[in-house]
Amino acid sequence: MEEKVILAALEEIQIHALRFRMADVTGRLHMSKTSLYKIVDSKDSLIREIMTYLMVNFDKEEQKIRAMRGPVRDKVTAFIRLYTEAFKKFDKSIYADLRRDYETEWNRWAGFREKKISVFMEILQEGIDKGEFRTVNLDVMRQCLMVTSAALSEFDFLKNSNLTYSMALESLGDILFVGIERK
Repeated sequence: MEEKVILAALEEIQIHALRFRMADVTGRLHMSKTSLYKIVDSKDSLIREIMTYLMVNFDKEEQKIRAMRGPVRDKVTAFIRLYTEAFKKFDKSIYADLRRDYETEWNRWAGFREKKISVFMEILQEGIDKGEFRTVNLDVMRQCLMVTSAALSEFDFLKNSNLTYSMALESLGDILFVGIERK
């Protein structure tokens, strides 16, 4: 699929969440619906392609982070930044729309998120192995992150807290790695 279609759809998502119309995309691209449908079969297909695009780009950046030299804490910080930056445009309404209207993509996203938490655990284990982090129960940490990352994407929580998903993740990262104790 042409990247320009995905990028145009991502811009429309910022305005209309996943309730954008294909006509919105054609208007942004200055193309006819016929031309658009030669590139993409349906809106469902476009949503699938958008999610794939985001995941593939995330994976490319993740590989760069995993190859970094230097303190593991820098990898942790870079990974959290990548995660929050990659999905900062996905606000509470987009997650609600995805969960409600595109169940297959929501489930794929949930699996992707779970895989990324596993990657994060590998990075933390690297820090423990190198003596940069103290030994902690990573099974407990993993479970906390799985439950927390799912809970932080809940529409009502984000709405009531006036947060985006990325803002909530940034706050979680701050709490986990800086802590709550005054020094």
